[in-house]
Amino acid sequence: MRTLPITVAADADYPLPGLLTLPDGAGPFPAVLLVHGSGPQDRDEAVGPNRPFRDLAVGLAALGVASLRYDKRTFAHGKRLADALQGRLSVEEEVIRDALCAAALLRAEPLIRPDRVYLLGHSMGGMLARIDAEGGAFAGLIFWAGTPRTLDALILEQNETSLAAMPPEQRAAAAPLVQALREQFAALPRMAEEDAQHTHILGNLWAWYFKEILTHPPEEYLRRLTKPVLVLQGDRDAHLSVERDFRRYEALLAAHPDAVFHLYPGLNHLFMPSPTGAIAEVLHEYQQPQAVDSQVIADIARWILAHEGAG
Repeated sequence: MRTLPITVAADADYPLPGLLTLPDGAGPFPAVLLVHGSGPQDRDEAVGPNRPFRDLAVGLAALGVASLRYDKRTFAHGKRLADALQGRLSVEEEVIRDALCAAALLRAEPLIRPDRVYLLGHSMGGMLARIDAEGGAFAGLIFWAGTPRTLDALILEQNETSLAAMPPEQRAAAAPLVQALREQFAALPRMAEEDAQHTHILGNLWAWYFKEILTHPPEEYLRRLTKPVLVLQGDRDAHLSVERDFRRYEALLAAHPDAVFHLYPGLNHLFMPSPTGAIAEVLHEYQQPQAVDSQVIADIARWILAHEGAG
């Protein structure tokens, strides 16, 4: 295995350091672009002591597949980006431009097969089939604990699940906050764009961030997909639902000519072992050092290599 430093710079003002991880051998190799979940994320998608993207890169390289991972724009340039855009930040500026630039870098690399570059989106990154539709030209898409739902629906469900698990005293204090979030999300479709860019909703995000996603429903992209698709989820993923996410993917892609689905028993949102899958245990669980399940990595590599003769 070899690693080469690489800089993703869709915009010159926001260079993003990254790593191209290559298998041993002369190549050229198939490759996967790793696109992060929500929030500021480094190239390894570090959560406590865990490094899921590093695990993927190392494991895939051992099986003959290269990968590119890089620091997310909100991680490398968070404050400057927020100051520059204020309420106008959307996934276009936060994720998509950099992913398209990274895909072009991979295809231009002599050690990579330009016709065998795949997109792997984790969590929110797995909502963004629009990356491919906007010019990614990927050989196939991997939804790694992704969702066909919009981000507002997912966040509201997570908050409601957390609320239900709280002791009565805490629940009473938190219920008005969840209700306020519910009302803010319900108002998004009728909110004017300018108003959305001046309405704070959650953390460092403004209403426009969520409203812009609503104008690009993930399901619409999924219904139009014809290229190979791989959907993976753990059945103890506290952030997602087997029925509303994994089964929904199965339904939306039921007629797809080349869609493969894997649901892994006992694995969480990071594809690491989970004792309970309870959302109340997630923060503690993520602080325990683990690694991405080797079967998950093997399944990804096998699926990619099975398409090597295509095109």
